[in-house]
Amino acid sequence: MVSGYIDYDKVTFGTPPLTIPRQAIGEATSVTNDFELTSCDGLFGLGFQNISLMHETPPFFNLVQENALVRPIFSIWLNPNQESVIGGELIFGGINSMYYTGPLATIPLSRPGYWQVPMNGVRVGGSAVAVQGTQAILDSGTSALVVSENDARAINSMDDADLNCGSSVLGLSNIPATAPMILGSPFLRAWFSVYNYSPEGSSVSLAASASLTNGSRRHFL
Repeated sequence: MVSGYIDYDKVTFGTPPLTIPRQAIGEATSVTNDFELTSCDGLFGLGFQNISLMHETPPFFNLVQENALVRPIFSIWLNPNQESVIGGELIFGGINSMYYTGPLATIPLSRPGYWQVPMNGVRVGGSAVAVQGTQAILDSGTSALVVSENDARAINSMDDADLNCGSSVLGLSNIPATAPMILGSPFLRAWFSVYNYSPEGSSVSLAASASLTNGSRRHFL
């Protein structure tokens, strides 16, 4: 939890630089321990305006409104090598084809707000897993895969993984069985992702990360 106020400022970032003349910025005056212990200095929201607590326009959509982008898209590559000093790349307005192999598969959003898409199933090592969740949210700000307890047990049973935990920081046992799965950085390190905005219908495109084509990974479909 955080508390604070909204301020507005000119924001410039990237190479070549992109500028937002007036961007809403949440400035925290107090934060709880879970935020104090993080290594980042803040959050750069990439979701839609309708999930903004203060109903402010997020940076990406301000760039679209300013006609600052060649295309109304952004793409994310997270480096699978977590030991590297290069964490990844966030590209506004384009795609870098060196980061993926094969074609990009495009999935229309099922609900604008989060980048949420329908999910047909889960496979582990080529074998289908019976899960109750039918939706998935791609979230680069989440460092885990968040699923219901029943679906977690079904997925981990395929790998003979131990799901028991001696302690926890956040209680997640109350996630509804049919809640959307949240696919955070473990998923996004395996898949190059493109986020396409259109007033007529937005979508997400995915392709295998170029650096992981010879490795094993779990496939969320």
